[in-house]
Amino acid sequence: MLSGNPSVRELEKLTKRQGPDRQMSKSTIRDKFAGNSGLKIVQVLALVRACGEYAAAIGVTLPPEEYSERTWLKRITALDASIPPHAANMSTETKGAPPLAAAPKRNLAEEKHLEQMITPLLNAGMTDIAKLIRESKDEPLNEWMPATLTAINRAGMNDLEFQKKAALAPPSQAVKILVEIEAHDAEEVATRYFRFCLLTQPPEDIPKLLVALRRDNSEAAYYHAEQTIDLLSGKDKSMGSRLDLAKVIYSMRAAGLERDADRLSEGVGRYALPTMALSTAGSFPEDFYGDRERILRSVVEEGSQRLVKFIQAMNETAVGQINPARVLNSLLTAINKKMVDSISNDLREAGLHDEATRLLELKGKA
Repeated sequence: MLSGNPSVRELEKLTKRQGPDRQMSKSTIRDKFAGNSGLKIVQVLALVRACGEYAAAIGVTLPPEEYSERTWLKRITALDASIPPHAANMSTETKGAPPLAAAPKRNLAEEKHLEQMITPLLNAGMTDIAKLIRESKDEPLNEWMPATLTAINRAGMNDLEFQKKAALAPPSQAVKILVEIEAHDAEEVATRYFRFCLLTQPPEDIPKLLVALRRDNSEAAYYHAEQTIDLLSGKDKSMGSRLDLAKVIYSMRAAGLERDADRLSEGVGRYALPTMALSTAGSFPEDFYGDRERILRSVVEEGSQRLVKFIQAMNETAVGQINPARVLNSLLTAINKKMVDSISNDLREAGLHDEATRLLELKGKA
């Protein structure tokens, strides 16, 4: 390379200096040089400037046309002009040649919505970000969404619609978006995006998201993978609750993530809202020791205050597939004999006199 063979790490640092719309992560730069995905104009110009700055820093003299963004812009324009507009529709009648793939159908409703999302950016003078979105709208979301979300956040604008769109990305893309946002030093944006994904992605995609995080080598991916179960279970109260936690647990078991499914079941019993824990437990069959029993046992293990709240919720809320008397027996039977007296007192203080009496009967202390 004429500029002195800058490393991918150096190019990442140099593109970062150019602003959020031009910053490129190491993984993106590697993909571009390997030819795994196409280069957008803004990325070409970012790399040209970065290479020019690196060459100047190490004392390498480049011909002016090699680091001139204007020259490279003309080259790109000329290259685009040399491709016939009808090239994508050319016949492939040559013997043995595979047929060309049909052009993807345009989703006019989606394009209209995207233009509505762009309008506030134009009103705020963020024409560079609007241009980036329009140029990249047919590219994978991880190609343009990280820079977009970061720029919107720094401008102090509402990014809800873009967060919603980003959360539609398949799990592997979602991880790339997350890591790219972190690379832009926008941890708050990355955190909100990850929680949005956990709340809105289909239950069958949660195991895929977790595995994709674990397979990524970045610190950001590792951190968010470690937070996943605590956020889903309600141990970390900074995120809302999913209403389909049972389906998430089923999906984890179907994906072979047994330990994660166990942790999530136990976490639901310990930390989820009592009504949520109750409805999740009711979604599972009464196995000898399945997820229903794991949730109920965890309620008891968390302590008397948790047990009281759970029983109160069961008395106040009818949940399908839950037989209150049978569940109460399961809960009370799981109580350690050493704790019977103190827990029976806590039940009475909470007004649960019948439950306290039943506990003493079960433990032979009535």
